[in-house]
Amino acid sequence: MARTVYIIGNDGSGKSTYARRFERRAQAFGLRVIRRHYYDAIVRRLFRGLVESAAGVRQRKMAGSPAAPDRQRPAEPPGGTPRRHGSLIRRLGGGAFLWAYQTAMGVEMRLREWFSPRGVLLVDRGAVDDLISISRTLRLDVPDPLLRWTARLFPARQIIHLSAGAEVELSRIVDVDASPEHHRRKGELYDALISRLESMRAPVRRVNTAGHRADFIDTGAAPVPIGTAASPGAAIPPSKE
Repeated sequence: MARTVYIIGNDGSGKSTYARRFERRAQAFGLRVIRRHYYDAIVRRLFRGLVESAAGVRQRKMAGSPAAPDRQRPAEPPGGTPRRHGSLIRRLGGGAFLWAYQTAMGVEMRLREWFSPRGVLLVDRGAVDDLISISRTLRLDVPDPLLRWTARLFPARQIIHLSAGAEVELSRIVDVDASPEHHRRKGELYDALISRLESMRAPVRRVNTAGHRADFIDTGAAPVPIGTAASPGAAIPPSKE
């Protein structure tokens, strides 16, 4: 059975780079690392159409616009009558979808952890990323019961939240599919959701990837150093705990 570590964060926060450094360092310490991408999960691939539709991915691709889909509200019908029924159905349907989808993903990730060889299961992205993308597009607040259920359902030795600030992150992104304002708002959602998870005592660790100091991840087997101060740009500062 493996120990699961999720690496989450906004686009350009350095998730892939952080994962590669962690893998190299962990292997140097004799730990076996199994790398997986959260979006490669069987459940997500089966429901990819629904997930991308809910997250606004398809609309952005078809329109070719960087505008945030959740900020594009439909026009009011003639007479100015609000679409209350449509909004209620959307909220009920979106909420039910989030609960069912998060549950199915959590079950799969637990099975992956149980049946993986002993070592570290390192997962790029996680449930928080999906919650933010889908709930933001559907204009739904993530209720505390769903967030608490997600924190309990998904196995995690640690959840690493990476952030480098909006300006630094935007400078790292090559293929930008959202406006700078959309990126900043999404970053604020990450901060808010992570703060709520911390209040629920979830195993969350904040890491600022804009620095150059050393960082260690406790994998349950041994603390793994991710970088050194002597290697500019190759290390990540420790979170304040």
